[in-house]
Amino acid sequence: MSPLIAASLGAAVLSLARKRPEANFARLVEDAYFRGASHIHLGERARYRVDGELVAGLRLSRRAMAGVARHVRGLPRLVAFRGSTGFELDLRVREDVIELLVRCTITLGLDTLDLWPETAERLTRIARERRALVLVAGAGQSGRTIAARALLAELNPERTRTAEREDLERWEELDADALLVERLRDARTADLALEAALEGRLVVATTVACDASGAEARLRGLAAPALLPGLALVLAQRLVPRRCCTCTAGCARCKGTGKKGRVALQEVLVREGSGLRLARSFAEDARWKIERGLTDERACA
Repeated sequence: MSPLIAASLGAAVLSLARKRPEANFARLVEDAYFRGASHIHLGERARYRVDGELVAGLRLSRRAMAGVARHVRGLPRLVAFRGSTGFELDLRVREDVIELLVRCTITLGLDTLDLWPETAERLTRIARERRALVLVAGAGQSGRTIAARALLAELNPERTRTAEREDLERWEELDADALLVERLRDARTADLALEAALEGRLVVATTVACDASGAEARLRGLAAPALLPGLALVLAQRLVPRRCCTCTAGCARCKGTGKKGRVALQEVLVREGSGLRLARSFAEDARWKIERGLTDERACA
C-alpha cells in the first residue's frame, strides 16, 4: 500500500526511539519482517505467519506481551512503520492480528502472478479496452489485493484511483481511467462499481470467496440484474507453497524445507454473450504449475 493511501487513512508513523511498550512492539515488528512474516498473531506468545504457516515469534514475557496488546488496541487501523535499518512497512491492525504490508519497490504486472498465458492475454485486453468490471476473489490471505493491483499496473498508474464507496458516489468526476475497489461490501458499492464499468472505466474489485462461482454468486446477490453485463471476468485464487528455486531437497535459503514463498492457483470465469463460462479451473492450473516446477502435488492436494 502506498504512503499516500496510508496517509489518507490516518496512519501514524512509529520509530524505534520510543519507550516500552512501544519499543517491544517495534522489536516484534522488526523481527517478523526479517523472518519474512506476513502477519503477527498476538496472544500470551507472539506467533508469525510465514509462507502460510504459523511459527513461534519473538519471545517476550507475558507482562511485555500484555503491554504490546494494550499498545496495539490504541493504534489506528493502518500504521506506517519505519524500521531501524530504514525499511518501511504499512501495518494493518485487526484486533490481535497485524498484517505486514511491504511497500513494494518493484513494478507489479501480470507477469508477477504466474498466470496461464491465455488468462494473462485476456486480462491485458480487458485492461486496454476498459468498460469492464474484473472481480478478484479469494479467502483470507490469498493475495487477492496484490493480484488486483498487478492488473491495474498494466495501465498508467497515475491514471488509477483507489476508490472507497464515497468516491464511487461521484465516480464521473474522478480523473482516472481505472478504479480499484478493495472490497465490494454492499449492494450500493456493487451497483456503483458496475455503473462505472459500463460507462467506460476499468474497475477492478475484490471480494471474499473460495472460488470463482462463489464470487459471481456473491455479486449477483448484491447488484441490480441490469448492471451484471458489466462483469467481464472473475479471477479466484488460493495460495500454495512454492518450491525453492535454488534446491530440490533443502538448503539454507528455504531452511531445509524445499519450499520458499507461495504461488497462486487460479480459477477463471469469462464472459461469453449473456453469461460466464469456466475458462480455467483450479485443477488445470495446479497441473500446469506442477509441470513448470513451481509447486508439487502434495502442496496442491
